[in-house]
Amino acid sequence: MRVLVVTHYYPKHGGGIEIVAGELARRLVGRGVEVVWAASEEQAHGAPEGVERRPVSAWNITERTLGFPYPLWSPVSLAKLEQLVRECDVVHLHDSLYLGNVVAYLWARRHGKPVLAMGHSAGG
Repeated sequence: MRVLVVTHYYPKHGGGIEIVAGELARRLVGRGVEVVWAASEEQAHGAPEGVERRPVSAWNITERTLGFPYPLWSPVSLAKLEQLVRECDVVHLHDSLYLGNVVAYLWARRHGKPVLAMGHSAGG
């Protein structure tokens, strides 16, 4: 089975979503699942061993100027995402707010791929 994981960043960015996604990806690989991970290339390090990273070009202006992480994936990257969706068996989205995740969902629907959307929330 080939799972496409989509997040806004990779674990090196340091956010909770990325850390949880990394741990889940590590465990899937440990069970023999092929994991491909698409996220913004700015922090393209930190994906677990055995995970195929597919960093995408993005503008990170919102984090730099406004202080919140919302990378805007380039049009070329969004087009490449369609090919990644076609090549997978399942699309695993970490949150639904980010542009790359929304477009991955739309590509998955178009190509009849099942989607697992995992919500993340802060607080306690």
